[in-house]
Amino acid sequence: MKGVTNRKRRKGFTLLEVLLVCGILAVLAAVVLPNLMGSAKQAKIDLAKSAVERNGNIAKGLDRFNYDCGRYPEKLEDLYHKPSYIEDEDENNPRWKGPYMDGDPADLKDPWSNPFNYNGEGQYNEGKYDLWSSGPNGKNENGGGDDIKNWRDK
Repeated sequence: MKGVTNRKRRKGFTLLEVLLVCGILAVLAAVVLPNLMGSAKQAKIDLAKSAVERNGNIAKGLDRFNYDCGRYPEKLEDLYHKPSYIEDEDENNPRWKGPYMDGDPADLKDPWSNPFNYNGEGQYNEGKYDLWSSGPNGKNENGGGDDIKNWRDK
Protein backbone atom coordinates (compact mmCIF):
# COMPACT_ATOMS: atom_id res chain seq x y z
CA MET A 1 0.00 0.00 0.00
CA LYS A 2 2.89 2.38 0.58
CA GLY A 3 3.76 2.29 -3.17
CA VAL A 4 0.24 3.37 -4.09
CA THR A 5 0.31 6.44 -1.85
CA ASN A 6 3.72 7.54 -3.24
CA ARG A 7 2.40 7.40 -6.80
CA LYS A 8 -0.57 9.53 -5.89
CA ARG A 9 1.55 12.28 -4.31
CA ARG A 10 3.94 12.68 -7.27
CA LYS A 11 2.49 15.43 -9.51
CA GLY A 12 5.39 17.02 -11.42
CA PHE A 13 8.59 16.35 -13.29
CA THR A 14 11.90 15.93 -11.57
CA LEU A 15 14.74 18.34 -12.26
CA LEU A 16 16.59 15.55 -14.08
CA GLU A 17 13.67 14.97 -16.45
CA VAL A 18 13.35 18.67 -17.26
CA LEU A 19 17.11 18.99 -17.92
CA LEU A 20 17.06 15.91 -20.14
CA VAL A 21 14.24 17.34 -22.30
CA CYS A 22 16.00 20.73 -22.52
CA GLY A 23 19.21 18.99 -23.61
CA ILE A 24 17.41 17.05 -26.35
CA LEU A 25 15.74 20.23 -27.63
CA ALA A 26 19.08 22.07 -27.64
CA VAL A 27 20.73 19.31 -29.69
CA LEU A 28 17.85 19.31 -32.20
CA ALA A 29 17.98 23.11 -32.53
CA ALA A 30 21.76 23.00 -33.08
CA VAL A 31 21.29 20.54 -35.95
CA VAL A 32 18.18 22.00 -37.62
CA LEU A 33 18.70 25.80 -37.44
CA PRO A 34 21.92 26.00 -39.51
CA ASN A 35 20.26 23.90 -42.23
CA LEU A 36 17.25 26.21 -42.32
CA MET A 37 19.42 29.33 -42.51
CA GLY A 38 21.38 27.91 -45.45
CA SER A 39 18.15 27.01 -47.22
CA ALA A 40 16.84 30.58 -47.05
CA LYS A 41 20.03 32.01 -48.54
CA GLN A 42 20.07 29.42 -51.32
CA ALA A 43 16.38 30.04 -52.06
CA LYS A 44 17.09 33.76 -52.60
CA ILE A 45 20.02 32.94 -54.89
CA ASP A 46 17.83 30.55 -56.91
CA LEU A 47 15.10 33.19 -57.15
CA ALA A 48 17.57 35.78 -58.47
CA LYS A 49 18.93 33.26 -61.00
CA SER A 50 15.44 32.50 -62.25
CA ALA A 51 14.80 36.23 -62.80
CA VAL A 52 17.97 36.98 -64.79
CA GLU A 53 18.49 33.79 -66.79
CA ARG A 54 17.24 33.22 -70.32
CA ASN A 55 13.76 32.00 -69.39
CA GLY A 56 13.23 34.39 -66.50
CA ASN A 57 10.42 36.91 -66.39
CA ILE A 58 12.72 39.89 -66.99
CA ALA A 59 14.48 38.13 -69.86
CA LYS A 60 11.15 37.34 -71.52
CA GLY A 61 10.09 40.99 -71.27
CA LEU A 62 13.40 42.12 -72.77
CA ASP A 63 13.12 39.63 -75.64
CA ARG A 64 9.52 40.69 -76.43
CA PHE A 65 10.64 44.35 -76.43
CA ASN A 66 13.46 43.44 -78.84
CA TYR A 67 11.09 41.52 -81.10
CA ASP A 68 8.63 44.41 -81.31
CA CYS A 69 11.04 47.35 -81.40
CA GLY A 70 14.05 45.83 -83.14
CA ARG A 71 16.44 46.52 -80.27
CA TYR A 72 16.82 46.01 -76.56
CA PRO A 73 15.73 48.83 -74.25
CA GLU A 74 18.20 51.35 -72.89
CA LYS A 75 16.98 50.78 -69.35
CA LEU A 76 14.67 48.33 -67.58
CA GLU A 77 12.07 51.04 -66.94
CA ASP A 78 11.44 51.11 -70.74
CA LEU A 79 9.68 47.75 -70.33
CA TYR A 80 6.91 49.56 -68.44
CA HIS A 81 6.53 52.86 -70.34
CA LYS A 82 7.06 53.64 -74.00
CA PRO A 83 10.47 55.29 -74.39
CA SER A 84 10.87 58.43 -76.50
CA TYR A 85 13.52 56.80 -78.74
CA ILE A 86 10.96 54.32 -80.15
CA GLU A 87 9.00 55.98 -82.95
CA ASP A 88 5.98 54.41 -84.60
CA GLU A 89 6.03 54.21 -88.38
CA ASP A 90 2.29 53.52 -88.49
CA GLU A 91 -0.22 54.71 -85.86
CA ASN A 92 -2.41 51.65 -86.44
CA ASN A 93 0.47 49.26 -85.84
CA PRO A 94 2.74 50.67 -83.12
CA ARG A 95 6.17 49.15 -82.63
CA TRP A 96 6.05 49.36 -78.83
CA LYS A 97 3.29 46.98 -77.71
CA GLY A 98 4.02 47.11 -74.01
CA PRO A 99 4.06 47.20 -71.14
CA TYR A 100 6.26 44.12 -71.20
CA MET A 101 6.30 43.69 -67.41
CA ASP A 102 3.47 43.85 -64.89
CA GLY A 103 3.55 46.17 -61.91
CA ASP A 104 5.67 49.22 -61.25
CA PRO A 105 9.33 49.73 -62.24
CA ALA A 106 10.15 50.57 -58.61
CA ASP A 107 9.09 47.02 -57.67
CA LEU A 108 11.66 45.44 -60.00
CA LYS A 109 14.11 44.39 -57.29
CA ASP A 110 16.16 41.31 -56.54
CA PRO A 111 15.44 39.12 -53.47
CA TRP A 112 17.69 41.37 -51.34
CA SER A 113 15.61 44.46 -52.31
CA ASN A 114 18.30 45.91 -54.59
CA PRO A 115 17.58 46.99 -58.16
CA PHE A 116 18.67 44.67 -60.96
CA ASN A 117 21.62 45.87 -63.04
CA TYR A 118 21.20 46.06 -66.80
CA ASN A 119 23.35 46.89 -69.82
CA GLY A 120 21.45 46.93 -73.11
CA GLU A 121 24.70 46.97 -75.09
CA GLY A 122 25.67 43.44 -74.07
CA GLN A 123 29.31 43.71 -73.02
CA TYR A 124 29.43 40.01 -72.06
CA ASN A 125 26.51 38.71 -74.16
CA GLU A 126 27.33 39.96 -77.65
CA GLY A 127 24.25 40.97 -79.61
CA LYS A 128 22.08 40.71 -76.51
CA TYR A 129 22.05 42.34 -73.09
CA ASP A 130 23.72 41.87 -69.72
CA LEU A 131 21.45 41.46 -66.71
CA TRP A 132 22.60 40.77 -63.16
CA SER A 133 21.76 41.00 -59.48
CA SER A 134 24.23 42.39 -56.96
CA GLY A 135 23.81 39.16 -55.00
CA PRO A 136 23.73 38.51 -51.26
CA ASN A 137 26.32 41.15 -50.35
CA GLY A 138 24.34 43.88 -52.17
CA LYS A 139 27.46 45.31 -53.85
CA ASN A 140 27.42 45.74 -57.62
CA GLU A 141 30.66 44.12 -58.73
CA ASN A 142 29.76 44.26 -62.46
CA GLY A 143 29.14 40.52 -62.58
CA GLY A 144 32.05 39.57 -60.32
CA GLY A 145 32.13 38.41 -56.73
CA ASP A 146 28.79 36.99 -55.64
CA ASP A 147 26.80 38.78 -58.36
CA ILE A 148 24.23 36.60 -60.11
CA LYS A 149 24.45 37.16 -63.85
CA ASN A 150 23.01 35.98 -67.15
CA TRP A 151 26.36 35.17 -68.77
CA ARG A 152 29.07 32.60 -68.24
CA ASP A 153 32.65 33.57 -67.52
CA LYS A 154 35.01 32.67 -70.34
